[in-house]
Amino acid sequence: MNIALSRMSRLISKSSRRALNQDPHNRVPEEPSPPYVDPSPGPSSSSTRPAVPSNGISVPTGSFPTPSSSLLASPPNSLSPSPYMIPSEPVVLAWTPPSASNAEPELSNETVNTEPQTPNEAPPGYDIARTPVVPVKYQFSNLGPSCMVLLPPAEAPDTRPVYHIAVSSNCFIPFSHITTIVRGGSPDGEVVGDFEMGNLVKTSLRKGPTIYIREQEYKMSDLIHTFGGSKRWMWKPPQEEQALGKQKFEWVFPRTSGEAIPCKLSLPPYTLLATYSPHLDLRQRGRPAQLPTLEVTPAGHKYFDEIVFSLLIIEGKRHQRTDL
Repeated sequence: MNIALSRMSRLISKSSRRALNQDPHNRVPEEPSPPYVDPSPGPSSSSTRPAVPSNGISVPTGSFPTPSSSLLASPPNSLSPSPYMIPSEPVVLAWTPPSASNAEPELSNETVNTEPQTPNEAPPGYDIARTPVVPVKYQFSNLGPSCMVLLPPAEAPDTRPVYHIAVSSNCFIPFSHITTIVRGGSPDGEVVGDFEMGNLVKTSLRKGPTIYIREQEYKMSDLIHTFGGSKRWMWKPPQEEQALGKQKFEWVFPRTSGEAIPCKLSLPPYTLLATYSPHLDLRQRGRPAQLPTLEVTPAGHKYFDEIVFSLLIIEGKRHQRTDL
């Protein structure tokens, strides 16, 4: 009986230690239980058998197995704590809010200019107008029954038309024609000027033939006149333009029609300004018609407007008369 009570107390003590081991702070090292030795004589003193108490309850005897190490919580200083262990200290989650400089953009006191900026250079795709250093041959090309354009050569830096030339009738004097010269390839460009002339204009129009150039109108006889047997025609610039360096120049017509007509300054060194080639050859099948050409020298580009005006006027007058 005493042996059974001793075993029961030992079991109770072991259960208490197991409960304490679940708390990592109150863990008590477990002592191994000694094997039960039967006091009765037998063949072997080391054999064990279960004890049977007087009340008939069988109590297990002998050494009990030690609980598995995986079921016991690891000590606090273990490098691999058990996933079932509750941390002894509370976990604190920290969050640092962004600073004010990062949360809001910095505001500047400088005024931002949102207006479009004016470019300080020429836009791309356009060449700055320069005086050619070699003679340039232009062509008169018809656009319709009453207008034509003066075209530069295909190899020129700028192949746009130089002048647009149109002829219209004076509604009050149908046999009087007005020729208008405009820069560019359309009638909507900058107006260089115009002139009016025709048969019987002197008797039908009191002021007679006129030339309107660069916003000023003149009598045609004040700017153009002929001498030397009607083979030489002179352009005399207005007084205000002569003060700016413009000089007189003249067209010298050859005796044979169809030849090139030169235009030169009237005073030495008689610099060549331009050459007009009417190209009066008959058209032939399979060959393009030859267009009238105007070759202008570098010195002649200074007089480009006057050269075109005088050429159109003189050619009109020459074909009206029968004594040339």
